[in-house]
Amino acid sequence: MKLLLDTCTFLWAIEGGGELSPTAREVLYRLGAAAAIVVLVLVLVLVLVLVLVLVLVLVLVLVPLQMLVFVTTPPPDTVTGWFALFQRNALLGLLDMDLLLIVDQVLIAVMFLALCVALRRANPSWMAIALLLAVAAFAAYLASNPAFEMLALSQQYAVATTDAGRTVTLAAGQAMVAQWTGSAFSVGYMLGALAFLIAAAVMLRSKVDLAGGRTRRPRLAFSASCAG
Repeated sequence: MKLLLDTCTFLWAIEGGGELSPTAREVLYRLGAAAAIVVLVLVLVLVLVLVLVLVLVLVLVLVPLQMLVFVTTPPPDTVTGWFALFQRNALLGLLDMDLLLIVDQVLIAVMFLALCVALRRANPSWMAIALLLAVAAFAAYLASNPAFEMLALSQQYAVATTDAGRTVTLAAGQAMVAQWTGSAFSVGYMLGALAFLIAAAVMLRSKVDLAGGRTRRPRLAFSASCAG
């Protein structure tokens, strides 16, 4: 009631051209501050949802594209084959060595960070564990991918003038290929899958609905996509 009376006083003062009382000015300032906070929160929520949707769409597009590259131009079986591919078409060599999946992992990291911001209040402990696993998975995958190192080695192999130089370059390339299909690659995928399973479980048990629905179905669908 007091707020209503103060508001009426404020409007009356404006119409009459008089000065506002300190109480009316305080009400006006509080209303303005509250409106600004509400607008800021709405903008942040909108940006978060847009980032999640955009990244999810890009992730779903990049994976089929990478599979298409593998089907149309299968990766070579030998290091010399890799070097020849990079010399013939550097972009195709990078694509065959999971260039699109590198971009995909970066986008997934952004999406997971947005998920952690949205779910941090639902279960801080489990989301902290999930974020730690996701960071470890992201680092392991990027460290295991030797696409640009193989491009540089292919250039060294092409300009090598002695058999010893070519042998050293081939040995380095063999080590890079072994690293690409080694433990870091597999561990990174497992840690990433575990992180998303934790996030999906937290989302299912929480009241956070990133899809804007009023039932559990949108959360269930989004959680299933994360777990997959």
